[in-house]
Amino acid sequence: RLGMPEVFGTRIVAPLLVDLLQSHPDLSVEMMLLPRFANLANREADLGVMLDPPDTGRYTVARLANFRYYLYGAPEYLARHPPIREKADLAQHDFVDYVQDRLLSRDLNYLDELGFKPRRRLCSTGMLAQCEAAALGLGLVMAPPYAVPNDGRLVTVLQDSFYAARTMWLVAPTDLFRLQRVRVVWDLLREFVEQRPWLFEHIKEPNKPASRGKT
Repeated sequence: RLGMPEVFGTRIVAPLLVDLLQSHPDLSVEMMLLPRFANLANREADLGVMLDPPDTGRYTVARLANFRYYLYGAPEYLARHPPIREKADLAQHDFVDYVQDRLLSRDLNYLDELGFKPRRRLCSTGMLAQCEAAALGLGLVMAPPYAVPNDGRLVTVLQDSFYAARTMWLVAPTDLFRLQRVRVVWDLLREFVEQRPWLFEHIKEPNKPASRGKT
């Protein structure tokens, strides 16, 4: 049983598990895409992906990825609102964000780094809903690259000058980490993420042209 954030589980892990399960017919997986991180102390999951690793208890912890939340906007939204040339210009814009008293982690307070109180037009506990609302032109949204559909409906804003750097951790109770079924999934996730850094930061993907979506 895997506990992880909604978008990471949907965009990254679910497709990744298809080949794994086909090659391991005796393995079955339950994905828990919760509006919070799985409680490993209560054995709610065998393996967790989280922003805040436990600092007490017997756990095996590994850094899964350093990643960045970037600012995105729909081309249609950006065309009908004041231009954004520097961070101060963002005070004139609308935002889509998390519900502030339902945050999975204190690390999701990234809009507080703007230096002013953002005008939140829509808040959701799920990032998929946030990205969809932003893609329809409601406002700007912050998200990691893997969360943003590669269909041109969202483009980066101030990519090189405003972003929030965070770390994603892989955690398992130490006794469960010894189990082969847990190690198989653990190793798969680490190998996949290590080989695809462009899903977590805006760097050029090998054999692909550089993105033209920067504002």
